[in-house]
Amino acid sequence: MVNDLPEVVNTACCSLFADDLKLYMPIKCIEDTKALQRDIDAVTEWGVQNKLLFNTSKCKVVTFSRSKTPIWAAYTLLSGPLERVTEIRDLGLNLDSRLEFRQHIKAICSSAHKILGFVMRIAYQFNDNRVPVLLYNAYVRSQLEFGAIVWDSPEKKYVLMVEKIQKKFSRFMYKRQYGYYPLLYPSRFIAGMVGMDTLELRRKLLLVKHYTLIMRGKIDSPAALSRIGISVPKLCVDTDRGLVAPRRRPRLFNVPVTRTRSAQNCPTIRALTSLNALLAKKPHIDVFVDSMVQYILEVYNFLSHSI
Repeated sequence: MVNDLPEVVNTACCSLFADDLKLYMPIKCIEDTKALQRDIDAVTEWGVQNKLLFNTSKCKVVTFSRSKTPIWAAYTLLSGPLERVTEIRDLGLNLDSRLEFRQHIKAICSSAHKILGFVMRIAYQFNDNRVPVLLYNAYVRSQLEFGAIVWDSPEKKYVLMVEKIQKKFSRFMYKRQYGYYPLLYPSRFIAGMVGMDTLELRRKLLLVKHYTLIMRGKIDSPAALSRIGISVPKLCVDTDRGLVAPRRRPRLFNVPVTRTRSAQNCPTIRALTSLNALLAKKPHIDVFVDSMVQYILEVYNFLSHSI
């Protein structure tokens, strides 16, 4: 019923997910705000004609920018003003106006910590140690890893904040398996003894796997694929002494040059940087041809020694 909705949008980009609609575009001048308002009006008219009216109270406007003076404008829907917010929840992610994801990490850690307490209390009713692990994976770790490709933070403070949840559970499992609480044992040793990888390792592995599947055509993501560049260096450099071959093996992927730390932390750059480091350490790996099972095992071994 909504498949023809993007056809009425002329300037902005249109994203649909079930009954959710997002219109977005770069705003660089006043004319851009007018163009966006025209698209909102066109969408409103489409809703009237199809008798699918928008709920104005659920529609918000948010500006994503790191500029100190972004261009803000008042937009209207069904003759009513749209509420402007600085943070919005979209498909399970808390997006703030600077796309820093700090509030999102705090929110998922708070929620996961509460659910972990419930899981640990319920687990005492079961003698099988597999039951609490299944409950943890289903209700706690699933929250801590949802959308991690997008929000993964390089700040150590937030890495430890997320990891703290699993450390508590791994010590709980250690006591169940070995009969005593490991007060003075290192957290990584305890995680290994109960057979759990760190969440940081799992996030990095998921990122590399995701972009590998994009390059192999297993995941349809044209926006991400368009940002993946292959390096084509000269095999030989012409000098006064003749042709000279490069001393080092060239990188396979061209990592875009960025000016800010936030841009360096975008998923594509993190994935390409990890893949270049992987291929420099293990040049025998073929990202496009190798068996996925063997490839993931090689990536896992590399990341587990680099973190």
